[in-house]
Amino acid sequence: MPTHHPSRIAAVTVYRLGARVTRVVEIKDAATCDELIRIDDLPLCLEESSVRVQVSGSGLVATDVRLGLDVARDESDRPPAESEELRAARRHLSGLLDQEAHLGAQRRRLSAEIEVSRPSGKDGEPPPPSPTRGRRAVAEFRREAIAALDRSAQELAVRLRGAHEQLTLQEARNNEMTGARRAKTHEIRRCATIHLERRPGALGPRELRFEYRVAGARWAPAYTVTFDRAMSQARLALRAVVSQRTGEDWTRIRLALSTADSQRWTELPELQSMRIGRRQQQPQRRGWRPPPTGGEVLYADYDHFLAAQNSSLSAVQDPPVTFTGYTAPMEEDGDDEAFTQMDLAAPEPQAEMQRKLKKQGTFGNAFHGAPPPPPMPLGAAPKAMRAQRSRGGFFSEMFDDSGGSAESTGAFPIADEPAPVVEDPSALLAYGDLRLPVATAANRGKLVLVRRQERILESVVLRESESVTALVAEIDHSRAKARLLGALPSGHCLASSVDGFEYIYEAEGEIDVIADGDFHGIPLLARDAEVSMTHVVVPSESTDVFRVATFKNPLAAPLLEGPVDVYVGGDYLLTCDLALSPVAAEVHLGLGVEQAIKVSRNTDYSEEHAGLIHGSLRLKHQIVVEAQNHLERAVRLEVRERVPSLQEGEDEISVDLGAVEPPWSRYEPEEYALQGGQCWRIKLAAGAKKQLRAAYSIKISAKKELVGGNRREA
Repeated sequence: MPTHHPSRIAAVTVYRLGARVTRVVEIKDAATCDELIRIDDLPLCLEESSVRVQVSGSGLVATDVRLGLDVARDESDRPPAESEELRAARRHLSGLLDQEAHLGAQRRRLSAEIEVSRPSGKDGEPPPPSPTRGRRAVAEFRREAIAALDRSAQELAVRLRGAHEQLTLQEARNNEMTGARRAKTHEIRRCATIHLERRPGALGPRELRFEYRVAGARWAPAYTVTFDRAMSQARLALRAVVSQRTGEDWTRIRLALSTADSQRWTELPELQSMRIGRRQQQPQRRGWRPPPTGGEVLYADYDHFLAAQNSSLSAVQDPPVTFTGYTAPMEEDGDDEAFTQMDLAAPEPQAEMQRKLKKQGTFGNAFHGAPPPPPMPLGAAPKAMRAQRSRGGFFSEMFDDSGGSAESTGAFPIADEPAPVVEDPSALLAYGDLRLPVATAANRGKLVLVRRQERILESVVLRESESVTALVAEIDHSRAKARLLGALPSGHCLASSVDGFEYIYEAEGEIDVIADGDFHGIPLLARDAEVSMTHVVVPSESTDVFRVATFKNPLAAPLLEGPVDVYVGGDYLLTCDLALSPVAAEVHLGLGVEQAIKVSRNTDYSEEHAGLIHGSLRLKHQIVVEAQNHLERAVRLEVRERVPSLQEGEDEISVDLGAVEPPWSRYEPEEYALQGGQCWRIKLAAGAKKQLRAAYSIKISAKKELVGGNRREA
């Protein structure tokens, strides 16, 4: 019997969509540990094909792993599926609704017509008087009773409104709790049974790592930059918002965030050979090797046994045949592990036997050179197994006491009809879903692809085969629910690859992420960087001077696009967007307007005739920019200007640049194309003032005028 071992989530890697979870089982001594280890309470959204098992050290090797389904065990450490406040709010609302229905029924009965008829008189006597007083009494009683019911209904309506609000509040609070809740009645969980093989050198403690992939996890980057008061040093903190709804909380884990996909099909590159001669058709690629010749010889002993059995059946019909090599567990009151031999009736003809074996399932017996054992009666199942089933759950016993698997016993039918042989080579690449049919099948010796229902039935004991549909629907529902994550916070962008390259960001320290589906901000790492501060102004557009902090990316990975919270000396300044920054690239952060630096811009314009006969007109422009620094420290100031530029092929207009003091340089931004850009880069001391001058002229024909006016500077 497998031994249940507690496990803890040690590490998680979150990809673009989904995550890889690593659970750890501590083995105290490899020399005395059990050969079968069972891990319970795994999430339903676990992907079967992603399971990996590894044992640290030498001498202990994991040789097999089987996934199954089981009812949830003791989960007292988890919060209940629904809080007590929510259940109380529902009970209170239900009671008020019952009172409302009762008051409505009373009012309908009172509102019904009540007839008070005149009594019939005797023959020959005058009719009795009309019961006016009784009618008035009934009407007064009904009016007072209805008025009392209406007052009670009004009071009840107020209480109902409050009960609805309280229920809505409790439901919202319950939804905000973690998704790792205590299991409800008959709720199922995933489980895994691992077979360990002990080899020489198996001594001392070991660590078993159990990895699997789950859907329902995403992340987006975020940053925090803290400057000192002198704006010379900065500390860049990489953060992230992570959301997961996997059904289990990640507590005190090593977290890694990756920009890659959790899985992606990629064709390996293959060099094409160069041949001389007639072109030939490329052979079809296959993901498997063809079976060796003479495969039918492997079934010779089996066919010989059936032939001998049929001949003995024709000679002797009365004595029953006893298979002493197969024992089935029988239920006894005193011992659950009691075993006895099972006497079987005389075998049926071969055609009938093959028909029944095919009805039981295409895959079920792995014996070689021996007849397939008969199906185990439901009454012969161990008491512990049926006790689990009586609880309404699904018990999966992967291995029996002899070391064989539940699949190899042939006890549980897993298909109603033989699965067709798959001829598509690409389908045969799913090696984990391929099975070898039984020896009685017509397609024996060939791999066939099983359906999903059959794979689940291989590891689950069911009372009725119809339960598979509900079981598959519940697993699909858990996976769909895991993908229902909360809305991404405003300003954040989901992680993506950078120029086709993928990167991983590992958190420093242990992280907690609860399974509520909402995005939670978590810190990852922090690095220091030297900062150079530059002040930028474009006086032709605005005289506001903007601060721009520049530092190199201190990480060994690129900085992805995301929001940045900026602090100066511990005080919050603003939140801005960070563009994608490769490794060792310069990062530019705009820090808003610097009010202590004042800039003014003045222009002068004049026109004069040029040429021998004054056939040309020269448009003279002069720019004067004055900057003054009111800070207590020197600053670097960039003053950006732009002079008119000519279109390609333009020969009737010319632009001549005049005196520029101090000299400026060309300004060509990387983000966009700009023609005629110029920039002054100066250093202003504390309290200093400086003037910047530039002049240019435009020469055009005296008979023409520029579109929009000859004056280019306002």
